[in-house]
Amino acid sequence: MAILDDGLQRLRELLRETGAVPEEELVAVPSSGGAVMPLASLNRRILIHATTAAYPKDIDALVHRRLPSQDSVLLLIVRRISRPSFERCRQSGLCVLDLEGSAYLKLPGVYVERYTESKPQARPRVAGTVFTAASSRIVRALLADPRRVWTQPELAWATQISAGYVSTRVRLLLEQGYVRSRAGAISLADPGRLLDDWGTFYRFDRHRQHRFALSMANYEQGIGKLTAELRRCGVAFAYTGWTGAFLRSPYGIPTVLMAYVDRLPPSDDTKTLHPVQSEANLVLLLPHDEGVFQFTQDCGDQGWVVSDAQLYVDLMKMPGRAREQADALRQQRLDYSEVRAAR
Repeated sequence: MAILDDGLQRLRELLRETGAVPEEELVAVPSSGGAVMPLASLNRRILIHATTAAYPKDIDALVHRRLPSQDSVLLLIVRRISRPSFERCRQSGLCVLDLEGSAYLKLPGVYVERYTESKPQARPRVAGTVFTAASSRIVRALLADPRRVWTQPELAWATQISAGYVSTRVRLLLEQGYVRSRAGAISLADPGRLLDDWGTFYRFDRHRQHRFALSMANYEQGIGKLTAELRRCGVAFAYTGWTGAFLRSPYGIPTVLMAYVDRLPPSDDTKTLHPVQSEANLVLLLPHDEGVFQFTQDCGDQGWVVSDAQLYVDLMKMPGRAREQADALRQQRLDYSEVRAAR
């Protein structure tokens, strides 16, 4: 398991930095679902659990896990841990490290606590992956209902792409271990990794942004006014960004409204939306691909919100504290631990 191997390497580096553990002790032995690193000089055994991503249920289960002896210390290794999850581990006394440099490690004579924000990476090439605009329709469908078992004709119908294209993309998803197939039925194998990788390749900048000013006494009133206006103009829409998060999993205090639209409201038919170059409090997005309107969620009088997975990758590409909002959304709405446990 690559995450375990990489995590063990980082653990060794951390322990070397402290100088409290002799080099010959930095050897881990495989165990059920992870590894064990005996540290005789510290009179401790580190029980290591490695996984793609950690959710609140995973963390709580580890915190309450019965350890085999008093000298045992549990360590969680993940690809990347959000700040809220990191704090949850620290406050619960659960040791944790991720592959981006964050670590909380508390042993006799050893204390490491640091949270590392993710560094911007070079933009990866999307061509040839399952994360092109059209291919992402399949990814979005799979993540919208991670427990569902699909047939290829069902995927083609739900995503409105050709059966031949679905076949080639499903083959690639199988080769890369994102899905499994049994008697022609397709199901997710690792939804957390699929979501992470979609976020890596996703190009939010390909959507065309149009900025407006909208008078509103408060944010909720602004949503109501915008919903009413878009409906009156016959514009199909779905909220995303901070607005989608406000309706699905509120975390911060938003000030800017954001929605995908199939077309802009006619300028001669609206008196509430005013185009502006700066200080906008409303952004309407003309999507690069209309797949963003698939698997939307009905919020009644407040309109529709994009799928939670789409909302997550959108937030991850936005500036400021949007990433923290994305982490909160993922913890509350995109917890795949039960899906993994059921496989």
